[in-house]
Amino acid sequence: MPISNKLNALFPTPSKTSKRASFYKNFTSKYDPLYFDKQLNLNNRVIIYSKTLRFNSLTHFGTELNDFKKQYGKPVFNILSDYNFNVRTLVYKTKIAGVSCRANLIFYKEKLILFNYVFNKLSKRTHRMVCQYATSKFGFKFDQDDYILVDSFNNRLLIDRNDTEIIFNFYSALNKIQASFEKNYGTTKLISFQEKTERQSKTS
Repeated sequence: MPISNKLNALFPTPSKTSKRASFYKNFTSKYDPLYFDKQLNLNNRVIIYSKTLRFNSLTHFGTELNDFKKQYGKPVFNILSDYNFNVRTLVYKTKIAGVSCRANLIFYKEKLILFNYVFNKLSKRTHRMVCQYATSKFGFKFDQDDYILVDSFNNRLLIDRNDTEIIFNFYSALNKIQASFEKNYGTTKLISFQEKTERQSKTS
């Protein structure tokens, strides 16, 4: 057997599935409840928003996990938190204002409490398109200091951005999400990425 084949047998190249699973594990770790908590603590200027902040007209904060999956189908990634076993995250790919992004949805005890839309690797054009959407949809004014929109139910929206990335962070009422910021250690368990991964996780 050629040396290259022997090396491949000893050190196999990671499959596409494992690479994508690794990417999404890192993604959900980056945008976990502690990220939301940190962003909220960086901003203290509040502006009242006259409409209700929610996922869409059919889905609001407090929606049950199973009802969400029935409505929107299987996510590209679904994982149980490794620091709080009551927290589960779903990730979907979607588009807003014609720009691709990832929707990261966090459930605490099976209820939706946090979510964000993550736009990254934006060009100047797509960055401008997303900013224009934020202005037309929520009235955001990016020439002012950062601030938080708060609706009548105490749901919140905070936009985190830099030159190539924009993140819409949505929070349910703070008294409902505080427990998700607390560490309650369990074991990370990959629930579904592909059927093969799902079967493997069940036996782990």
